[in-house]
Amino acid sequence: SGYACFSFLSFFFFFFFFFLFLLLFLFLFVFCRPAFLSTSGFILSFSLGLTPILPAYSLLSFFYLFSIFNLSTYPTFPSPHLTFSPPSHWSGIHVYTVTSMASGIARALTKLVGRGRTPFVPSLSSFLPRLLSSPSSHLASASPLPVFALTLSRGVKSWASGGKSLDDGMADFFPPSTGASVVAPAAAPSSVHDVADSRYLDRVLEGGSVVKVYCVSSSPNPILPWQNKPQAENTGSGFILSGRKILTNAHVVADHKVVQVRKHGDPDLYVAEVRAVGHDCDLALLSIEDERFWQGVLELELGSVPDLQDAVAVVGYPTGGDNISVTGGVVSRIERQTYVHGASQLLAVQIDAAINPGNSGGPALKNDKVVGVAFQNMMDADNIGYIIPVPIIEHFLADVEQHPSYKGFGHLGISVQMASNRSLRHYLGMAADQTGVVVCDVLPLAGAAKALKRHDVILEVEGKKVANDGTVAFRRSERVFFDYEVLSKQIGDVISMKVLRDGDVKEVEVEVKKADYLVTPTTYDELPKYFIHAGFVFTAFTQPYLREWGEDWAYTSPRQLHHEALFGIKKKEGQEIVIVGHVLADQINTGYEWLATHRVSKFNGEDILNLDDFWQKLRQNRETFLKIELHGGEIIILDRVEAEKASRRIMANYRISDTLLHSHHLRTGDDADMSGQE
Repeated sequence: SGYACFSFLSFFFFFFFFFLFLLLFLFLFVFCRPAFLSTSGFILSFSLGLTPILPAYSLLSFFYLFSIFNLSTYPTFPSPHLTFSPPSHWSGIHVYTVTSMASGIARALTKLVGRGRTPFVPSLSSFLPRLLSSPSSHLASASPLPVFALTLSRGVKSWASGGKSLDDGMADFFPPSTGASVVAPAAAPSSVHDVADSRYLDRVLEGGSVVKVYCVSSSPNPILPWQNKPQAENTGSGFILSGRKILTNAHVVADHKVVQVRKHGDPDLYVAEVRAVGHDCDLALLSIEDERFWQGVLELELGSVPDLQDAVAVVGYPTGGDNISVTGGVVSRIERQTYVHGASQLLAVQIDAAINPGNSGGPALKNDKVVGVAFQNMMDADNIGYIIPVPIIEHFLADVEQHPSYKGFGHLGISVQMASNRSLRHYLGMAADQTGVVVCDVLPLAGAAKALKRHDVILEVEGKKVANDGTVAFRRSERVFFDYEVLSKQIGDVISMKVLRDGDVKEVEVEVKKADYLVTPTTYDELPKYFIHAGFVFTAFTQPYLREWGEDWAYTSPRQLHHEALFGIKKKEGQEIVIVGHVLADQINTGYEWLATHRVSKFNGEDILNLDDFWQKLRQNRETFLKIELHGGEIIILDRVEAEKASRRIMANYRISDTLLHSHHLRTGDDADMSGQE
């Protein structure tokens, strides 16, 4: 009879509470869905407490009741000596289920009454390990109803007092365990003080370590290269390093005319000089001569590459306000990324903090060290930002210290193919324990041209084994693309490789050279190369020329030039693409206006190497006619004497003077009426 009684009670209480909480579940979902969706503890309670199979749960409840009331010695039980104590983990989950329900209900009530207090649902990282590691004696004595009542009372008390965490009171239920505990992963920081020492962060702010950078810039006009575009004003961030260096992003000061800096808490602006710019790595170095600026400043120190899941604090001056801002984030990825400003691919760190305009150049701090520089974000994505890691920063600073002018990052000048296919590896003679990548092509002017050949298999780089996907070991279980080892070298350094060639393993050394593009991808802080003759504006073709077609230049710019910009290969030293950039209309060039954007290939039957070669051939010509052949077969024929006379007229009509031609000027004497480059 006792067995039947408690079995009936166990089934009855289970189904009663099941339908009771099901009704509450539906009520919250229908009438206060926002509160329900934010009530993670309530949902967790169902996932932990109500998902087991009903008979199994009822049987567990039956034995649980026996253990609580110590009825295992009841005479009608099959064995008077058989006792049963529920496992501590199952009991713990049962108790946690009830407490989660209580906290979920109280949390929903908070939303319903609109108090807006901080949620007090217990966190798994702090509560569940203590629950699971608690002795079964404590759990066995934790009856569900008292736990539910105490939990709900603490929840209401927490709500009334402003949202104190429920975890603060859980010690009443679970005393400290003397056994081994289960460690949960660290949760994301709740404030920036969790990612950087609060006292150090205060020192950074008070010491003026992070500055606001004001820049007035004006870029040349690629279409009319003797002119500049209207000046623009922009702001960014920067920070102070040891040695009185101010580090910021290159895109903050690109094409600068005037740069000023202001410290946090200081109303004065100080004129800054741009010492060095690395557009490929998007870094720039500033200096300030005014001694007043350096009074009381705190110089920051560089740290190392942060680990995944490390918390960082990004400090800067984003748009939307004038004062300094501190944002917390977590490192989510470390890999090679495209640096938008310099059109290069270097190591970058992805964080889940927004990098907004104005944040660029600000430091990312971990504890008391700088672990990166904020520089870009991902378009059409929320809270995905990127920081430049310390190895890139150190490479830039070393380059500036070692060379009179910044040289930049080098490259191998090769294209590779992954060796993932088994037949491919067998064909190349790779052993079972060999991995690597296959060299598909080698640029003729690259450093690898003397050491590598097509279909070589790169097995190792700087002693690190290259995997079939092209990666090498980075840190512990992390991997990066093998050219990271190349990017860590300075221009002129030598990198060692082990390659498989025709079945033999060879060791080779490759000189690291700067990338030498046929079409320059960026021309920041540079004046255009051009000359004008008979109204034709001849210029060296660069990618900024194509960007004058607007944001959709990849689709609207001339197809032939677009193809050359992306896939053109320089085959000779000094080689450039010369184009008719613009035609200043005059009677001498009537009928040729449509030839703007066409590529120049020959002059008077001779190939053109670059713009300077074209200019020299033109000024030395004494033929009656000038014959300019274009890449598509079109030709421009001009009378030499008439062209020289027309040049002065055209320059005057378009108000172009030698004072506006930078290093270009009007020729006199034998070269009368001809403007050119020297």
